[in-house]
Amino acid sequence: MRSDCGGFQLQVVLLLACCFLPASTGLQSYSADRSRYQCGHPEYKRVCFEHSVRAKLVFNEFEPVVIRCVVRNLGKHVVTWMKNDGRDIPLTIGHKVFASDSRVKIDYSSPDEWNLVIQGAQAKDSGEYLCQVNTLEKLLEKRFQLVVRGGDTDGGSGKKSSVNVKKQSPESSKRLPNDEAVLSAETTRELKNVLIYGPAIVLQGEQFVSFTCTATFRGRDARRNPDASVEWYHLGFRQVSNASSMDISMSWKDGDTIVSVLTIYSVRFEHSGDWVCLKQPSEKRPPALETASHQLTVLEWDPRRSSKSEQLLSHQQQRQKQLQKQQQQQQQQQGYRNRASAIKDNRFKFALAAAAAAVAAAQMLA
Repeated sequence: MRSDCGGFQLQVVLLLACCFLPASTGLQSYSADRSRYQCGHPEYKRVCFEHSVRAKLVFNEFEPVVIRCVVRNLGKHVVTWMKNDGRDIPLTIGHKVFASDSRVKIDYSSPDEWNLVIQGAQAKDSGEYLCQVNTLEKLLEKRFQLVVRGGDTDGGSGKKSSVNVKKQSPESSKRLPNDEAVLSAETTRELKNVLIYGPAIVLQGEQFVSFTCTATFRGRDARRNPDASVEWYHLGFRQVSNASSMDISMSWKDGDTIVSVLTIYSVRFEHSGDWVCLKQPSEKRPPALETASHQLTVLEWDPRRSSKSEQLLSHQQQRQKQLQKQQQQQQQQQGYRNRASAIKDNRFKFALAAAAAAVAAAQMLA
């Protein structure tokens, strides 16, 4: 009798397994089908970030830091690294490094990898870093959180010393780009040595669009220095006057301030992205770059459809809709993952419960 019950139990378990496996296979097929629309799949052709790369990084003080940013299908677009510290100054744009710290490098040895390298990590390097790609449709970015752990020890015992750090107010944490003082946002704006003014959004084909850069030097007789100047960069490339497309002028104001105006004769989509003004020579101690950056968005305009003001307003509305759509897509994807996980868990629990019931029934018969 027990032999018959054992055979009956085995038959029940095999039957449940046959019922469960096709459902699991269907779930795998569903997941594989969805993977076609994820970054890294051969059929996915849009610019995207590889999400398998770690976003939270912990390094010890004085170690070299490498923040990996893997960008698929980059094409002609340019990668920009920023630190989310309120300064709005790029660390790197493409191959060009604009960071005020000589420890910062860019490693692009692989076509898909644009890695930010910081030599000799310090506690001040901790914070959020942004890897960005500016496409015609929208600004794509991946966020990384860097934590640098202090290496101080207490009396050679090998234990980390405990240090009480006084919290700063939001105002006191906003520093000048040259780290010379701790000031409020309003004061920082007034005393910053390099500034850029210009439109943030323009329409394709618009004529004579200008950016103005002011670079202030310390001495009133700075204009006597023949090396004092400013340089313009777009997407990491040095810009110079061109009779057919661009003009760059430079003049002195009050003997200590250079005013440089960059004028684009006719705006094209290629002019989108970060524009950087670089002060030469830098007066920072220790020596480091002094820059200001400005992001330009170029929109397509059809005069048969609407006026320029209506077009700009429409762009702002579309941008809001895009942000809402992105949030909805993220919520929808999370819902898909939650449902798939719940279905898998429920089927597994059902199979276990059915198997347990079958075993219990067999024992009762025995």
